[in-house]
Amino acid sequence: MDAFIKCLLFLSILSITAAILQNEIGVHCTFPPSWQSKVFFESGELIMSIPELMNATGTYYYDYPSQQMRLDLKGLASLGNVPLSNTYIWHFNESTVYIIDNDNHTCTKDKDSDYIWNPWNGVPLDAHSDWHGGVGDFQQITEHFTLIRKELYADVILTLDVKVGKVCPPIRYNNQDKDYDPASGAIVNYEFVDPQDLSDHSVFTLPSFCASAKSSQHSLMGRRSFSPRFHRLFMG
Repeated sequence: MDAFIKCLLFLSILSITAAILQNEIGVHCTFPPSWQSKVFFESGELIMSIPELMNATGTYYYDYPSQQMRLDLKGLASLGNVPLSNTYIWHFNESTVYIIDNDNHTCTKDKDSDYIWNPWNGVPLDAHSDWHGGVGDFQQITEHFTLIRKELYADVILTLDVKVGKVCPPIRYNNQDKDYDPASGAIVNYEFVDPQDLSDHSVFTLPSFCASAKSSQHSLMGRRSFSPRFHRLFMG
C-alpha cells in the first residue's frame, strides 16, 4: 500500500509540474523555433468608408530565438491598380519594423507606440480550440483556434489553423481588426503553403540603404505599403 501511495504521489507531482511548465511556456503547442514558408496574402482595409484590397504572394521567415521576422510580398493593391513589392523585417529586440520598397530601393522604419511587440513561440494559452479538421483529403490533421485581443482602437479577432502536435506549424492565419469607428477596419488573411526549417539566417540582415531609414510617418510610401500594424503576424 505504501508503494502504491508513493506512486500516486509521484504521479501527482509530475502532473502538477507539467501543468506549471505548460503555463510558463504559455502555449497550447509550439511553433518550430526557426521556420519559413511560401505564403498567399490577401487583405481588405476600410478607411473612412473607402475600401482597399490587396492580393500578394511571397515568403515568410520567422526566427524566435533571435527575435526576428521577415515577410516578402509582391502583388497588387486594387485602389488605383497599384503594383507593390515590399519587404517587412521585424527586429523585436528593437521594437522596430523596417519597411522596404523593393522597386524604388527605399527603406523606412516604424516604431509605432500602439504596436504590439511580443512575438509568439506557439499558440497562446488564451486561444480557444474550436474544432479539428484536415487539409489535402485530411492528409494533414489541423486544429482551429480563436482568440480576441482588446486594444485601444479596436477589438482584434485572431483565428489560426495549425498542424496537430506538440510542434504545430501554422497553416492559415487571419486577423480581423474591428475598429470602433464603423467606417474603418481591416481583415488580413495568410495561407502558409510549405512550412519548413529556416534555410538562411542572413535573410534578416538589412540592406545598406536602411542605415539611414527615416520614420515611416515622415517618409510615407502611400498605397505601395500596407501598415505593419495590420500584418499582426503571431504577436500580441
